[in-house]
Amino acid sequence: MTFSTGFGPQSVGVGDFNNDTRLDIVVVNSYSNNVSILLQYNRGFLRDEKTYATGGGSDLRYTVVGDMNDDGQLDIVTANYGTNDVGILFGLGNGAFLNQMIFDTGVQSHPSCIALGYFNRDTELDFAVAYGGTMTVGIFLGSGNGTFIRQISDGIHFVLAPLFIASGDINGDGISEIVVAYENSDNVDLLVTYNNVSFENQMTFSNGSAPWSVAVGDFNNDTRLDIVVVNLFSNDVSVLLGYGNGSFQNQMTFSTGSFPFSVAVGDFNNDIRLDIVVANHESNDVSVLLGY
Repeated sequence: MTFSTGFGPQSVGVGDFNNDTRLDIVVVNSYSNNVSILLQYNRGFLRDEKTYATGGGSDLRYTVVGDMNDDGQLDIVTANYGTNDVGILFGLGNGAFLNQMIFDTGVQSHPSCIALGYFNRDTELDFAVAYGGTMTVGIFLGSGNGTFIRQISDGIHFVLAPLFIASGDINGDGISEIVVAYENSDNVDLLVTYNNVSFENQMTFSNGSAPWSVAVGDFNNDTRLDIVVVNLFSNDVSVLLGYGNGSFQNQMTFSTGSFPFSVAVGDFNNDIRLDIVVANHESNDVSVLLGY
C-alpha cells in the first residue's frame, strides 16, 4: 500500500495519536516544510494526511514521538535543520495537534537527529539533539509541563559531525547514555552521563564501513540493552550485545540490501523478541531480521 505525504519525506514515526488502539504514522517532509499525520482506521488503511506547517526553510530531517508534557497524550518532536531549531507539536489525544512550539538550538547548529531519554536523574522526559553544523550534541531538560531548558553540556563536542544518535540506559545507572554515529567515520561512540548532563566518551566501537544509523534494544532478552548499527558501504548491520555495565561483546554482522540507510526495532511477528528492520537506499527495499 502506498500513501501520499508532502514533498521530500525524510523521517517517519509511529504512535497512537487518537487513542483508538491503532498505530498511526507521522512523516516529516523536508521540501514542503510540513508534518503529515496519517491516522489508521482499519487493518493498516490510513486516512488522508493532515498537515501542519513548520515554517519556510525549516528543512525537517528527523522526528520522534513521545509524551513531552506528561498529559498522557503523544506529541511529535522534529529536527528543523534549516531554521536551527527543534519543534514540538503537542497532541490533543484525538489525532489533532497544536501548532509547533519552537526551541532554538543556536546559530548554524543544523539539528539532524533527536533522541529521547532521561539525562538528569528525574522522571521528566528530556531530549538530545545532534548538531551537524557545530559538531556537538545538545541536551534539553524537560520540566514535565512542555517546557524545556537548553543545557550547555560538557564532553559532547566532536571532531566530526554527529550524523545519528540513539539513547538508553545502557550501563544500568538509571540515566540515559547516548550512542553516536558520525559523518565520514567507521566508528560509533558510547557517551556516558557522569554528572547531571556532563558526558564522557566511555567506549568507541569499530563497525562496518560508514555507520549511518543506530538504535538500541534488548535483542537477546537478557534485560540488558544492546546496540544495532547499519553500515552504509559494507551493506550490513552490526549487533553489539551489552553486558549491562557499558561494555559489549564483539560485534556480529548480518547482511542487508544495498546501502542500508536507516534502522528501526520492534517485535514484528509477535514472538516477544525484538526484530530489526532496515531501509536499503540503493536496492529500494527493506530488510527484516527476525530475532530468535
